[in-house]
Amino acid sequence: MLDFSDLIITGICIGALIVSWLKDQQKTKDALRYTVKSLSMFLPLFIAIFALIGIFNHFISKNLIVSILGSSKGFLAPVYAAFLGGILGGPPPIAYPICKYLLDQHASISSAATFIVAWSAVGTITLPIQIKYLGRKLALTQWATMILFSIVIGIITGWLL
Repeated sequence: MLDFSDLIITGICIGALIVSWLKDQQKTKDALRYTVKSLSMFLPLFIAIFALIGIFNHFISKNLIVSILGSSKGFLAPVYAAFLGGILGGPPPIAYPICKYLLDQHASISSAATFIVAWSAVGTITLPIQIKYLGRKLALTQWATMILFSIVIGIITGWLL
């Protein structure tokens, strides 16, 4: 169900599309083609993530998520979230439904924020390539720094919200 903010954002997008169409129909058609092409590339990822969330929902209990990523874990929850997000990694839009699921399961806001930042910035999967091109010391320093920053950002976000 769409809430008020969803309707506002949708209205703004439709209004911008109409203004764009009136200004230059060809550029608008090209932009829509590009959008459909991009969406078709991300759609399999979204389907896989929603399937993964369904599997998590079936096999991983709310109590387990709360015991690992809940606010009762204190400082350790964002640390666990940083390593989980850093290991999984991927495009940021894919992390949003996962974080929504985590929040629905009562994970802390700090954990969810840390997970999103680590998911986007840490890059554990690409670490071997980074080591090859940047050298072991620089790549591992960058990796550790991003883990640390994701934890700090998550804690600050949890504190602010």
